[in-house]
Amino acid sequence: MYYVLAFIAFLFFSFGIFLMVSKKKKVTIGIICLTIGICTFIAIPIISIHSFLFSPTKTETKQDDKTIDIDFHASIAKSVKGDVDVQLLEQILKSFTHRCSAILKKYPNCIESATATIRQYDPNDKYPMYRQEDYSWFTEIEIQIKMRDNPAVLVNDYLLSGHTMTFFIGAGTASGIEADKGESATFIGVPKDKIIKGQKIFVPVADYKVIDQLVKN
Repeated sequence: MYYVLAFIAFLFFSFGIFLMVSKKKKVTIGIICLTIGICTFIAIPIISIHSFLFSPTKTETKQDDKTIDIDFHASIAKSVKGDVDVQLLEQILKSFTHRCSAILKKYPNCIESATATIRQYDPNDKYPMYRQEDYSWFTEIEIQIKMRDNPAVLVNDYLLSGHTMTFFIGAGTASGIEADKGESATFIGVPKDKIIKGQKIFVPVADYKVIDQLVKN
């Protein structure tokens, strides 16, 4: 396109000069042609800069770089015996948020509320939770996310709008995230073929080993 504009500009510029210096000396028409040629030359770099700054690729890159946050309301259960490392908690929640970034970038206002509850279990409980038995979790974070009814968030044939999704994060002998249903698993990026409807989905995450260090006795 720029070569065509340059060629057109050259033609008007040359024709304008020709008219001005020819025997008939059509000065007025020559000046008009010369002006059109100059304006066309000037337009080339302007169009080029505009295309670079506002191209779809550039716009998409800026959107991808946008920071995505979930506004968590954090609370500490009475079962916690010690002080919670706030910085470590923020780090873990940011890591969780990063797993949801694909949906959050596409639907930035889809969350109605988000809570994170830190709790502990007694290793000597007579009736332990299954996560204590299966994963050896004694410190965990329960995350609940309530989706807005609108906009309609449809991902992998799962309509997430209006759902309340529950996640458990822990370390123990199997660090990772447990999602309570298919919608929840979809929200954190689990592929459709890895989801079994009606079953909880566990996603191993080695970085969540630090959760056992979340509460300082």
